[in-house]
Amino acid sequence: MLKSDELDKVYRHKGEIMFALNQPDSARYYFDWNKDVYDIYGRAARYNGLYQVEKKLGNWEAAVQNADAYMVLYDSIQELSDKQQLDELMDNHQLAEQKQFLLHRGRLIMGSLIAIFIFLVFTGGLLFLWIDRSRKKHYILLQQELVQNRVDTMLLRENKIAKSEEERINTLSELRDQQLQICLSMFQSTESYKKLQGMENAKPKELIKLRAFKPEINATIRKTFIDVMSNLGECCPALTNDDLFYCILSLLGCSKAIIMELMDASSDALKSRKSRIKSKMYLKLFDSIFISDNQ
Repeated sequence: MLKSDELDKVYRHKGEIMFALNQPDSARYYFDWNKDVYDIYGRAARYNGLYQVEKKLGNWEAAVQNADAYMVLYDSIQELSDKQQLDELMDNHQLAEQKQFLLHRGRLIMGSLIAIFIFLVFTGGLLFLWIDRSRKKHYILLQQELVQNRVDTMLLRENKIAKSEEERINTLSELRDQQLQICLSMFQSTESYKKLQGMENAKPKELIKLRAFKPEINATIRKTFIDVMSNLGECCPALTNDDLFYCILSLLGCSKAIIMELMDASSDALKSRKSRIKSKMYLKLFDSIFISDNQ
């Protein structure tokens, strides 16, 4: 009922037991039954057992033969053990080299990522500084143009006697157009302009949340377009501050809904204000301001 390898162990152990009980013949019997074992360790134990039995029985020739066979197997076992140890050492060495390679590669990758990150941060910083410098330079140029426009307007006011009223109005109109473009460029660089665009594109429910920006937007528009409002006020002295603010919103191309929000006025109130402005302003100027007819 036992398997072959299990029988080999049984025969070997029985032989060892019989030898220990001082029954060498029985021990030789069981060791001989174990002759077909394929395991090198079992074969070595068998020949060693037979060597001990033959030596005890005085059969020196058989004892030497078994001893020689045992030594050959022992040497093979030793070589096999040495080979296993050598293979284990080689495997450990290769494993250590692989770990070292992976560690070195990981350090190189980490160093490369850090270098790339530092380069991107440095490049981004330089790009930000360059954009900020360009923006400031552009803003300074706009300020200079606006100052020059103010000077031209003041000179026109001083020489108003030398020119006819029509020429004066035409010149003021040209200066106002220049002022409008300059102020518009300045306004587009502000956060209030972005918020105003957000209000224009917002849905009715979203517009309610953006009402908190109204004071900031109104203040920025009045501050940025003060020169245009002054020019309009000089051309049409009967206009109030709210009338001038309404004109600026129209020049900015604001929709009717946004103008109603910024001015806290109803649709009928805006229609009445537009009608009053038309009565206080000559037709050509009125058409140039409300040409888009968004209101």
